[in-house]
Amino acid sequence: MSYSHLTIKERYQIEAYVLEGHSVRKIASLMKVHPSTISREFKRSPGQYFAERAEAHASLCRSTKGRRTIFTASLAKTIEDRLKKTWFPKQIAQSLKGKVPYFKTIYNWIHNKQLSVDKKVLRRKGKPFRTMETRGKFLIGTPISDRPPEVETRKTFGHWEIDTVVSPRGKDKACVVPFLELKTRFYVTIRMPGCSATSM
Repeated sequence: MSYSHLTIKERYQIEAYVLEGHSVRKIASLMKVHPSTISREFKRSPGQYFAERAEAHASLCRSTKGRRTIFTASLAKTIEDRLKKTWFPKQIAQSLKGKVPYFKTIYNWIHNKQLSVDKKVLRRKGKPFRTMETRGKFLIGTPISDRPPEVETRKTFGHWEIDTVVSPRGKDKACVVPFLELKTRFYVTIRMPGCSATSM
């Protein structure tokens, strides 16, 4: 058995098997796919597995697949040298216009340890350095862990689940928001104009 791309119909099957309480290996066996395929599916829909949410995530990944990275060893060396000379990432991005699309890209490379520099080389303007959140985080509504038990039974209307799906690739990160009404399974996906709390 090898890795395969799942269809929305197969994702609905997985959702049904999850509700029946089957394990990853059992679901993989029933669907005749490798267990890692099912594990990847669960990562696309953290918490309770929903076929629509996993499909939205997979669709977004397909739309950004194949984009080449701008990161090169030569570019990394140039940026590292300038950081060690106490340049700001914004200054570096402006000086390398056309090679680095946005100064936050440099911060991401530092956080991901793609650049061989210590975070201490960053000059600060009074604000403490914080690790950047890679996923959108919007404090809206009730966390899954705090919602009432009747939500899980799906017997009452009006319980909505909202999530964000952010593509990690491309110059401008795409972000979509799936809205799911749990009883009727009514599902809407909206593409956000940006990945900020204001856009949400």
